[in-house]
Formats: sequence, structure tokens, C-alpha cells
Amino acid sequence: MAVHRIRLRGPWEWRHRGRWNRVRLPAGWSELLAADKTPCLRRQFHRPTGLTADDKVLVVAGNLAGPASVALDATMIADVPHGSHNLQVDVTQQLLPSCILMIEFGVGDQAERRSGLWESVSLEIRAAEEN
Repeated sequence: MAVHRIRLRGPWEWRHRGRWNRVRLPAGWSELLAADKTPCLRRQFHRPTGLTADDKVLVVAGNLAGPASVALDATMIADVPHGSHNLQVDVTQQLLPSCILMIEFGVGDQAERRSGLWESVSLEIRAAEEN
């Protein structure tokens, strides 16, 4: 049985001087960094419907370049070190009817040039027999 994937394409928001503004991703990373020294992206989504007690829901991000911290509804779910990583985090138990996924990127000499969100972020629903 196939994994059901929900891509979190848009709308994403980024924090600039304490205010949230919409941004289309992918965006020029240098543009976001020029606007704010601590790049932070967020995306609201709703809990997928039709989940069974045995289903698992994962946040998946390919080629997430750290350092970065990833939070779901203000609860840290992943700490991404320097370098490029494929993120997969089971968030089944943390899902609320409405959720906010937030990714805050580190700063520093090398982080500013290399950190970023380079591929799409998705929710993957895996049935019990696929876990």
C-alpha cells in the first residue's frame, strides 16, 4: 500500500522584524537573510482527516540544511545540526485540529550561506502495515 503524502507547499510565512509576511518558496535565501538575521519560516495546516488509531503521521523534509530547529505548535520536534539532512519526525501524538510548523534557522559565518529549506516539506501518512 502506498504512503499518502500531503505537500505543504504554501502559503509559508517568514518573520521579519517581529511581523509575519507571506513568502513563496523556494525563495532567494539571501533575500530572506538580508531582511532578518534569524530566518524563521512557519506553515499552518490542519490535522489530516480519516486517520485510524494505527496510522502514523510524519513531517518529512528533504535536503533541510541546518543548523535549524523545527517545532510543531511551539514544541520542539527536531534539532538539525550543520549540514544537509533528510528530516522524518513522527508527529502523530502531537497533532491538533490546527497546527503550526515552524523552522528557525541558525546564523553565523557559515550558517548564513548554507542553511535553508531546499525541497518541499510534506506530511506522510503511513498505515499500520507500512510502519
